[in-house]
Amino acid sequence: MTASKLTHPSDEVHIAELPNGNKLLTVKCNDEAAYVPRCTCETSYPQDLINVLLDFHGPAWVCEAIARYEDSQYIEAEIRANLFAFFDEEDFVGKRMLDFGCGGGSSTICLAKMLPETEFVGTELDPKRVALAQVVAKYYGLENIRFHTSPSGNEVPGGIGEFDFCMMSAVYEHLLPEERATVMPMIWSHLKPGGALFINQTPHRYYPIEAHSTGLPLLNYLPDGLAFPLARRMSRFRSLRNDSEYDLLRGGLRGGTEREILNILRKNTEYRPILLEVLRNGRGDRIDAWHSRLNPNRWRTAKTVLKGVLKIIKATTGTVLTENLTLTIQKETRKTSEVR
Repeated sequence: MTASKLTHPSDEVHIAELPNGNKLLTVKCNDEAAYVPRCTCETSYPQDLINVLLDFHGPAWVCEAIARYEDSQYIEAEIRANLFAFFDEEDFVGKRMLDFGCGGGSSTICLAKMLPETEFVGTELDPKRVALAQVVAKYYGLENIRFHTSPSGNEVPGGIGEFDFCMMSAVYEHLLPEERATVMPMIWSHLKPGGALFINQTPHRYYPIEAHSTGLPLLNYLPDGLAFPLARRMSRFRSLRNDSEYDLLRGGLRGGTEREILNILRKNTEYRPILLEVLRNGRGDRIDAWHSRLNPNRWRTAKTVLKGVLKIIKATTGTVLTENLTLTIQKETRKTSEVR
C-alpha cells in the first residue's frame, strides 16, 4: 500500500492506495475545534479529480463532497426514497427534470446515473459550482445532463423550457423569506400540468432539534431575537459567532414546513398543488418512508416509539414532523377555474 500527503495551511489530507485500486482519504485538522463532517472516505476518483474537489471545498469538507457523489447510501438513497415512493423508473423515461439550485451537481449527477433515459438540467447561481459540476459530470461520461448558471437567485436561464419534474434538493432552507414567495411560483411555472415537484433534505422548521446549522435543541421554537444570538454563541457544528442575521438565514438556520410551501403555491398558480401522501401500492405514508431509512441496528425500540409519536402528531395536527421535509407535490392537470 502506497501513501501520500497533501498539506494545506492548517490541515493535512493523507491518501492511501488500496488493494482494490481505490484511495482512502484521511483528513487531519490541526484546529481541534474545526467542524469536519467526515474525516475519512474511500473513493475511486483519480488524483486530478480529488485535487479539484480539494481545492474547491478544502480539506475539512473534501470527504463530505466526495461522499455526496459516490456514496450510494447518502444523496442517492435520499433521492431514490423521494422519487420512487410515488413514481416508477419507467415514468421518467423520455422526460425532462430541472434540478434547481444544484450546487456542485451531486444531486443532478446521481439522478443522471440512476435514470439514463431522462434529460436533466441543473441550474445554479454560482458559476464556480457550475464549473465544478461540469468537471465531475465529464468524469462520469454523462450525456443526459446539462448545467447552466442562473442570472439571479430568482430566475432560471432563459429558454430552458418546461419540465415534467423539478427537484429542490437541500435548497429551500437557503432561500430568504422574501425569496421563497417568488422562487416557488417561478419554478412551478416551469413545471408542466401533471408534473411533480420534489423537495428533500430541507430541515423541518419545527423539529425539536435544529439539526442543520447548530445541533441545538428547541432552537426552532424560539423567536429570531433569541434564536440568532444563541446560534452564534452555542452552535455545536461550526462557529457562527461572526454570522449576521442574513448569514444565518442564508445558511439554512430556518427550515420550512409543508404548509408554508403549499400556501405559497396556492396563492400564485392556476393549477392546484396536490401533496402526495400515500406511498405506492398503499404502503404507508411519509413517516413510514422516513422510518424505513433509519439504521435498524441502533436504538430500534426508541425509533419505533418515535414513529408512533409522529403518527399521533400527524393524526391530531395534520403535521408530519420528521427531521427533514421529503415532499412530492403534483401539479393538477386542469386549471382551478376548470375544476368543478
